[in-house]
Formats: sequence, C-alpha cells, structure tokens
Amino acid sequence: MTAGLTVRGVPVQDASGTPVSALDVDVPTGGVVALSGRSADLSAVLAAIAGRAPRPGGSVRLDDADLGLDEPPDRVGWVAADHALVGTLTTLENVVLPLLALRGRPRGGDHWARGQEHLARLGLGEDTWFNLVEQLSGGQHQRVALARALVPLPRLVVLDEPTSELDPVSADLVVAAVREVAARGGCCLLATVDPVLAQACDTCVEV
Repeated sequence: MTAGLTVRGVPVQDASGTPVSALDVDVPTGGVVALSGRSADLSAVLAAIAGRAPRPGGSVRLDDADLGLDEPPDRVGWVAADHALVGTLTTLENVVLPLLALRGRPRGGDHWARGQEHLARLGLGEDTWFNLVEQLSGGQHQRVALARALVPLPRLVVLDEPTSELDPVSADLVVAAVREVAARGGCCLLATVDPVLAQACDTCVEV
C-alpha cells in the first residue's frame, strides 16, 4: 500500500474569505490526522480536500493519484458539519445509499446487514433504523452520517467536527470507529476542537 493522502498548497481562508495560509499535510496509510484552527474555515478546506467542493488551488493526491470531485464512496468517505442526510429516507436507507452507488455487489456481503452493523457500532439501536432521519436528534444525525461514510470501507475518510453534538459515551464510539479506519489500512483527516478526539489522533496540525 502506498503513502496515503498528500495535500500540498491548498488555500486556507477565514470565515470572510480572506486567505490566511496554505495547507500542507500528509496522512499515511493507517494514520489519523486532526486539523485545528479557530481563525480558519476548516469546513471549506475539508470539503475541497474530499472533492465535495471545487479546490481553489494546490494539489490533493491519494495513493499517488489525484483526487477529483465526487470520488466514489469506497475511495473517499465524507461527513459534513451539516450531515447532509436525506430527510425523507429512514436511518438505514441513508446509510445504505453509498453502497447502491458502487458497481456490483459491495464488499463484505449484504448491504442492509452492513448498514445495521455500522449503526450498531455507533450506538444506534434497532429502534432508530426505520425512523425517518428527521425524527432523530442532532447527535443521532451525526452518527448516522458517519455510519454512511464508513459503510463502503473507503480508503480515505474526511470528517468535519464528528463529535460536536455528542455526549462522552457516543464520542468514544466515534473515536473507536476512526481508529478502526486506521487499523484496516485506511487513512483519516478530520477537523476537531474536541480534546479527547484530538488526543486519539496520531498528529494534530494547527492551521
């Protein structure tokens, strides 16, 4: 397996759109790196790195190949700060959506079973699986969005403040899920102000 994620010279702006710096960061295979910086618009930076928004400059490569817009979900998993769930679908349907976008049968067997497994790992019991997501709390939304990102077993996971709405018990489940990404040979880049999550990362980069 090659080096993982390499980010070079991606512009960083503040909330007003004023450039403040350029980001250089490496996330090796099996690595978890956190970004922090209260003056920087980290949401915009992460969206550009994950290919969910046009990149204003610099380069982003994963395993020595350029990352573009809308990479397949088994290559890049993404959790935005607003979670971006589909309110008219159930919890489980939201989680399974990325698997339906993959060609052929998803790795690891039945996709409904995989969705249930990932939800359970994040503390979301069967009583939530068939509710519309609009019926769930903000913290539950956050964990559903993470389960959706993780279920295709992506090579790279990019997370924007994944524990911001969680109690300590739920946050610990997120930490365990992030470390599991690294343990299976993926890599993870995230933004956080949560000291517990930051401490669980291999490196914390001030932006």
